[in-house]
Amino acid sequence: MSPDTEEIEKKLKIIAVLFMALAGLCLLMLFMIPAHYMMLNTFSKMEFPDRGGEFNPQKMISEMKESIFVVYLIAGLVSVLFAGIALATGINLFRKRHRTFCIIGAACCCVIQPLGTALGIWALFILFDHKTKPLFEAEKLLDESDFLP
Repeated sequence: MSPDTEEIEKKLKIIAVLFMALAGLCLLMLFMIPAHYMMLNTFSKMEFPDRGGEFNPQKMISEMKESIFVVYLIAGLVSVLFAGIALATGINLFRKRHRTFCIIGAACCCVIQPLGTALGIWALFILFDHKTKPLFEAEKLLDESDFLP
C-alpha cells in the first residue's frame, strides 16, 4: 500500500467520524426544539402593557400557535432526515462502500451550516480525488467467501 493510499484512508476515517458526530449534533437539535417551544409558550403567557391598539406580542403568538407548531414539526423532521443522511454517509465512508451515496450525502450535508458545509466540501474533495476511487472499488471485490474457511 502506497503512502498516498494510507493518507487517503486516514482522511476517510477522520471524515467518517466527523460525519457521525454531525449526525449526533443534528439529533441534539431535537432537544432544542421543545426547549424553544417552552420558552415561546412562556413568552406568550406574559403580561404586556396595553398601548391602545399597538403591537401586542401575546395576541400575535396566540394567533400563530398552530403554524408555529407545524414549523417546529418540520424542523424536527428535517433534523432527523439530515442526521440519518450524515450517519449513513459516515458509516459508508468508514467502510469505503457506496461512493456515489457518499458523494450525494456529502453534498446534502453542505446545507447544514457552518459545520456541515465545511465537512461536506472536504469530503467531496477527497471523494473526487482520483486516488480515492480505487479504494471504494477494491472493497467491492471482496466477498463473504473470501473470509470463510
